[in-house]
Amino acid sequence: MLVKPIRREGNLLELLLEDVDMSLLQILQLELLSDDKVEFAAYRRSHPLERKYFLVVRAKDGAPKDALLRALKRARERTSALLGALSAGLGVN
Repeated sequence: MLVKPIRREGNLLELLLEDVDMSLLQILQLELLSDDKVEFAAYRRSHPLERKYFLVVRAKDGAPKDALLRALKRARERTSALLGALSAGLGVN
């Protein structure tokens, strides 16, 4: 997986992400949009045949990098909780 900053301008951050699953970006976008300090968060695919995506984050307050790190932490916590619930429900350790 490659993550490369494309643009950093004040409260705006744009990243190029390669070889990442779109489902993960959707989770990340939802976590970003749930943050009161985030004004805008979106991703787009560069081309249907490529696994390259662009993620844009614009912060209302604070640095967009910090908002992205908070969203990643929340996403990790949610997916870990889901894994635990699924494991318990299926009787898997």
